[in-house]
Amino acid sequence: MSTHGCSFDLRSATLSFADRVALQAVSVSIQAGERVALVGPSGAGKTSLLRLLGAAVAPTQGALLLDGRDLAQLTTQQLRTERARLGFVHQDYALVPNMRALQNVLMGRLGTQSLVAAVRSVFWPSAEEESAVHALLQRVGIGDRLYQRVDTLSGGERQRVAIARALYQTPGALLCDEPVASVDPARARDVLALLRDLSTERGLTLVASLHDLQLAQQYFDRLIGLRHGVVVLDGPVGSISAQALTDLYRMEAGEALA
Repeated sequence: MSTHGCSFDLRSATLSFADRVALQAVSVSIQAGERVALVGPSGAGKTSLLRLLGAAVAPTQGALLLDGRDLAQLTTQQLRTERARLGFVHQDYALVPNMRALQNVLMGRLGTQSLVAAVRSVFWPSAEEESAVHALLQRVGIGDRLYQRVDTLSGGERQRVAIARALYQTPGALLCDEPVASVDPARARDVLALLRDLSTERGLTLVASLHDLQLAQQYFDRLIGLRHGVVVLDGPVGSISAQALTDLYRMEAGEALA
């Protein structure tokens, strides 16, 4: 299955909350089909940038263009349609624990269905829907967990359910918030290899925040480095110097004391 990847264009985007500025004048373009890792120290703004790209929040200033369309100019229904094209894999997976893997994956399309259709799909799925979900779970390596309750699965299996749910949306992009923060190093490599392969197979744009710089360099083609809500480096993996990466993570005097 191939999908048309999404392109993103952030133009001087600032994201502010009541007590802080999470992102400041960020200008970044991501082309369809790119594989981009967001890196930087804790609190740098990686999750905020992912949420902005996923249209979960709107920029306080500036603009976000998705495939050339300014999201601020869309109607509520148009914005809902565009959000459905963005598969988001949350760090905590955001699954319903007392439901089966099948039902959790089916929830991936709730944003495109009426309430009646959504309830019918989740609680009385058709044979075609079950088959489609089973195929996705097989692709992510847990086809035998179709009818198993999510709260009985391991952390790695829950993560794969979350990936399958995002894929069930037939998205143009996968946005992953620290996808390997809760798994051991061997499983981390398996998950990142899976995400990379899925992006290639389906033509998806892949953007992930990562705390492990070595994994980011190994599985992604481009790094965007953030510090204090500002993009301080951006380029192909091979073009970024070791010194630039050291500077990205250096602790300033105030931070060290804190």
